[in-house]
Amino acid sequence: MKVMTPWFQACSKPRREGLYEVRHFAFGSMFCYWSGEWWAKPHPRTERAEQLQHMQLGWPSFTDRMEWRGLVAKPETLAEARALVDDAGMTTFRPESASYVSSEVSEGLPVFCVPMHAIDTFERAPGVPNFNNRDERRSASILEAIRLGVPLPPILVFQRTGETGYELLDGYHRFHLSLALGFSSISVAVTDWKPGEY
Repeated sequence: MKVMTPWFQACSKPRREGLYEVRHFAFGSMFCYWSGEWWAKPHPRTERAEQLQHMQLGWPSFTDRMEWRGLVAKPETLAEARALVDDAGMTTFRPESASYVSSEVSEGLPVFCVPMHAIDTFERAPGVPNFNNRDERRSASILEAIRLGVPLPPILVFQRTGETGYELLDGYHRFHLSLALGFSSISVAVTDWKPGEY
């Protein structure tokens, strides 16, 4: 199952390059590649839209009316997290709240809940596994704490000036396991963004 973000208005552009689902009032839903500066030609099939990623769409009036949405996490990473949930015997777990139980303060920073889709996660370096291995105790201990309602630390994020979303700094396991469990929000501590610091 894919976990998608809500639809964003055409005036709000994605922060990262990649393939997105787009929706036009006249043509319906298609897939389209965002280069970081412009939309490529859309297509109803994802594989074809990927192939068209270098062909800029030359109809500004068309792109000005395209809403878009994307995946909250990569399907393969989410599948790994769901396998860890299954290994922990939590396949039938259903959240009773929007987020896992968290401490109210983290390293002096205030803590609050934000929607999962508002956070951009990072990708591991090539050759580095997402969760080390299936029997890793770190993931199992996080899942056990969530199951028992034991408070966990919030994830650490930063927010660039003028942006409404957040970028993940620390909490890769907690973020993806929460997503796999079906939580819609997560507790975050927001650190100040300083150019060149991270």
